Amino acid sequence: MTIVSARYCNPAHDCAEVLTSDRGLVLVSAADRPALWAGLLASGVEIAAFAAPAVPRTATALRLRYALNAEGVRAAWEAALASQSQSTRDYWQSEPDPPETSPKLRRIAAAASIDLAALYDRALAQ
Repeated sequence: MTIVSARYCNPAHDCAEVLTSDRGLVLVSAADRPALWAGLLASGVEIAAFAAPAVPRTATALRLRYALNAEGVRAAWEAALASQSQSTRDYWQSEPDPPETSPKLRRIAAAASIDLAALYDRALAQ
């Protein structure tokens, strides 16, 4: 196995995501694959630091509705929402604090031609 790059997958630095030229992405840990772990450490490949995933911004559904009203795009949002699946409509009506990364909100925003990041900026500034 030829190691191309590696990155720790947790803050304890006891596992790594290893990109190999022959097997693709492989998860390696000292506990589960001790021989591969030892090989990784002995390989001399620099293991990149663990980077915690960013926490997505959330805004209350009410603040998002106020932001839609303030931007004058509530009607466009509602029209786009009407064209979505029932589960997407249910999500918008029921989710109290939708994250900005929600695929369902992204679909609604794209259908309405609304910049979702700007909408969250407005909602969180209120």
